[in-house]
Amino acid sequence: MATKEELVQLAAQLAHPSGNIGVELSIIMDRTNSNMTKQAIEALNLQAGQRILELGHGNAGHVSWLLEKHPDVTYVGLDISETMHREAINNNLDAIAAKKASFYLYDGIDLPASIQQVDAIFFVNTIYFIKEPAWFIEQLASLLRPHGKLAITLASRKFMETLPFTAFGFRLYDEAELCRLAGNKLLQFVYRLADKEQISNKAGDLVEREYLTLLWKKI
Repeated sequence: MATKEELVQLAAQLAHPSGNIGVELSIIMDRTNSNMTKQAIEALNLQAGQRILELGHGNAGHVSWLLEKHPDVTYVGLDISETMHREAINNNLDAIAAKKASFYLYDGIDLPASIQQVDAIFFVNTIYFIKEPAWFIEQLASLLRPHGKLAITLASRKFMETLPFTAFGFRLYDEAELCRLAGNKLLQFVYRLADKEQISNKAGDLVEREYLTLLWKKI
């Protein structure tokens, strides 16, 4: 069983991956979050010529899949981790050279002024670490073009509460609470998607994870 110190360190790495441990963890997260990421992207119903923004892209191993499935969209990624920023660039050199993808660092609070308006925004398993979520979501809504879409994908609170490291630095949500946080004059709730899957825990055992994507549209 992991010690409290080990759990605190793991939680810190999940929130802000860094160094070699962060790189190794990002490979695992890219794999285990694959279905959740695909659900978020598919919920956005992307169209040719659109510009999509992701918050907390990790190593961005999924971006090649996104651009292969939607070759006529442009991807922008934001992350707080210098390690993940570097990994994302290294994993997507061709897309960057083709001006199909770009990556930026930010402080996790204020969106960079250089980021132009987008048609779609998504983030997967990062809402737990947003310090002022209602204000942050309002910033995102302002960045959306008219009729743009916002997708937030997260594991169910019930599942997250079974993970010992979420007691350290995670803010967990149920669906109703997240909808209240996103309830502002700029966004209209559209629908929810829910699913479950089998994933391996830290001990290598299979566990069932419930997750959902909530979708809003810019009014």
